[in-house]
Amino acid sequence: MSRPSREESDAFGVTGDVLELAGGPGTWTASLLARDSSVTAIDAAPEMLAIARARVADGTAYRLVKVPHTPEELEASLRRLGWEITVRRTSGPFYWGAGHRAQSDLR
Repeated sequence: MSRPSREESDAFGVTGDVLELAGGPGTWTASLLARDSSVTAIDAAPEMLAIARARVADGTAYRLVKVPHTPEELEASLRRLGWEITVRRTSGPFYWGAGHRAQSDLR
């Protein structure tokens, strides 16, 4: 998959601090970094994180994190990264989460 265009990225209307779940090989990460304050990209596969790191290896500040396997571990990891997210398991290996940047992390 090619990198999304600025128009495609703009269509999401996302601004500020972004938490990219299941970021995969970083297809959207670089586009999000170009327009948003910060991006925290997470994925379960270390191989995908390595590809994502290579795609955004331009000196831009970002965070890439391997996803733990329980909602509680994921919440704890996200808290350490400055996010207050409640994570719930849905069907199969999928999670759903909602929340915001931690108040102490806001600029």
